[in-house]
Amino acid sequence: MKILKKIFPKKINQLVFFIDKNTDLPELKYKGENSKIFINKNNKIINHQLFINDKLAYKSNTYKKIHLMKCINKYNYPVIGDCYTYESFRGNSIYPYMLQKASIDALQENNEVYVLVSPNNIPSKKGIKKSGFILLCSIQAIRIGYFFTFKNITYHNKELS
Repeated sequence: MKILKKIFPKKINQLVFFIDKNTDLPELKYKGENSKIFINKNNKIINHQLFINDKLAYKSNTYKKIHLMKCINKYNYPVIGDCYTYESFRGNSIYPYMLQKASIDALQENNEVYVLVSPNNIPSKKGIKKSGFILLCSIQAIRIGYFFTFKNITYHNKELS
């Protein structure tokens, strides 16, 4: 069934944010009391988890390669995604704090790190900006398998395109 889902055309609409080694990160006010961060690295994905009082509060993945990034010639750069802050922990700046942690980890081996988000996801966009990421572009396309057609890329920061 997973293979069939990838074969059928799907509309893609994503905003692309980035951060690089020269970006001055804002200081975030999350205190991290009674918290532990766990990082699990494998060949293609790095998992980040934050536990507060032994309860999972946040999880995300950093992917080493995402096919959509070929549309803007950034295929070999890490992309942070699948971020989720559990409901009872929302509103505490955990999401931007953990985005910074994941990006700092990724910047040790790369010059740039990216985050993809749906334009409709207002809370995530706020957290991404709060963590220091800058909006680069929006990508609209049709995905068929691993290929993207009918691409429309709009750069929001002309200096960065």
